Amino acid sequence: MNPKEPLTILLILLINSVILLILNIVAIATDWYYIKDEAILAYYSPSGIIPATFISYHYSLYGVRKDIESPEYTINTEYSKYTDFNNRPPYIQHFMAIGVFQYFSLFFVVALIGSLVLSHKAPKSLAPSVSVICMVLITSFQIISFFLEVSLPIAFRKENNCFLYWCSKLASTDERSQWGPRAGFFACVVLLFFCIIGVILEMKEKPPVIPMVNIPQVNYQPCEPIQPPLLFPADLDLDPRALYVVVPITSPVVGSNGDVTQYIQQNIFQKYDPSNPDRQVVLTGAQQTPPSGLIIPTNIEINPKLWYQMAQNQIPVIDPSGIPTHFVTQFVLQVTNVPSK
Repeated sequence: MNPKEPLTILLILLINSVILLILNIVAIATDWYYIKDEAILAYYSPSGIIPATFISYHYSLYGVRKDIESPEYTINTEYSKYTDFNNRPPYIQHFMAIGVFQYFSLFFVVALIGSLVLSHKAPKSLAPSVSVICMVLITSFQIISFFLEVSLPIAFRKENNCFLYWCSKLASTDERSQWGPRAGFFACVVLLFFCIIGVILEMKEKPPVIPMVNIPQVNYQPCEPIQPPLLFPADLDLDPRALYVVVPITSPVVGSNGDVTQYIQQNIFQKYDPSNPDRQVVLTGAQQTPPSGLIIPTNIEINPKLWYQMAQNQIPVIDPSGIPTHFVTQFVLQVTNVPSK
């Protein structure tokens, strides 16, 4: 992971959250549904009788506005504010419920922006987790609002016992009628799209939690000489699924005149091959320093009668701001519970 990537994702999340805020305000402030139906009546105004061609209803989250439209005039005749949820028709209850969920969503959008700002200043606080919760809740509220709007034909059908026009379809038009969602609903759809993007980015911003191997009483200082002397073949394969053994050998020490002056005992650390348990040890390139990535605890017992395994550990690398940038793999040598040789 690029060290700058978490900061870039955080910036994108902040921009995404501002977009959510704007869309949420639009959803709250604009109409959600519209019905325009042909009418045969006249409206009496101070200037005379105005023939009414259509009556239109504009449903917002607060009330419904009734307009009379003629070829020459559009006159607002009535505005009815939503009150008393239980005594309202089912379709009005839908708009009132959408309004509640949109205000809940607005509250958590503001909380989301605050938690994202705080998570940049204090990445080790609870703010990153709060931002994830806020994004999930906002997405849930928008999904509920979406389905409440889509199910409006069912609500109209319950109230009017009709099966045509807006009782059968969410949106359509014909020679005498026109109906369908308005700006508030479309803002909800776009808002839901950006919510999904935000959830994906929130998941990407949090690095996967990899459980660490818990090895009791381990001292991670592998650079000290191991006693008795232990040699590692140059081609040693680090495999957490394999078994390893210590093979003692006796090596001659040759003097300057070519004669053997003494013998020394050495221990070779090698991978156990069950298909060839008596495989000869290859000393070419062997060294006392453990291979890169292998940690030998200083308190581990080196004994040819024991079996060994390697515990794989993912160690996070933390940048100066306290954010994990990537993980490195290390292997820790440990004695395993295998029957004695």
